[in-house]
Amino acid sequence: MVDAAAARQALRAGMLRCPECRGVLGPWATARARTVRLPGGGQARLTPDRARCTSCSRTHVLLPAEVVPRRAYSADVIGAALLAAAHGTSRTTTAADLGVPAGTLRDWLRATRRGATTLVAYAAQAATNLGASIYDHRSTGGWLGSALDEALDALGAAARALARSTPLAPAPSTDDGSGINYLGLLDTGHRRRHLHDQLRIATWEESLAGVPAWHLANIITAGRLLTSG
Repeated sequence: MVDAAAARQALRAGMLRCPECRGVLGPWATARARTVRLPGGGQARLTPDRARCTSCSRTHVLLPAEVVPRRAYSADVIGAALLAAAHGTSRTTTAADLGVPAGTLRDWLRATRRGATTLVAYAAQAATNLGASIYDHRSTGGWLGSALDEALDALGAAARALARSTPLAPAPSTDDGSGINYLGLLDTGHRRRHLHDQLRIATWEESLAGVPAWHLANIITAGRLLTSG
């Protein structure tokens, strides 16, 4: 979720759907408290909400977009490490700069390279659903060759498309005297809301332009940035 407060309101209003069966999620309890390490050495303490599906009874933890499931570091820290590796910075230097144990950094890089194909698939699907393509800025034959570079390039393209997906802009029309195609806006709004619902973004009607790119990448991969499953 981009906004934890908005997610809590949406949960209470029955606006969130189960990722397993698409049933309505309702408030259930709170998950265990956790500490997430942020860029610059800071830490955030949070106690996420836990939701329960009214149809299949499965429970789900609602995490903000900056939190990668089962990781003690935020998406920004993990993303910075991946980008540093793609730019050729040594693991020793990156680990020291970010305050991450060398072994942890090694595991992140291995996981991303191992799951690169899946990450590209997530990015391609998200971009397609937004009417864009991860190949818009390059020819399909112009990939960089490195699995890590390809995955990061694809996620970056999809994140840009997602950031541009809101707010909705009026479209000109001659259908009525107003000059605004209200039916087109409603259709576009429905499709974008459906996509944002699939991605579990609570603030679907607001602009995502100011959301950090790695938070969007975490959303696009459904929290699987470091797992291929």
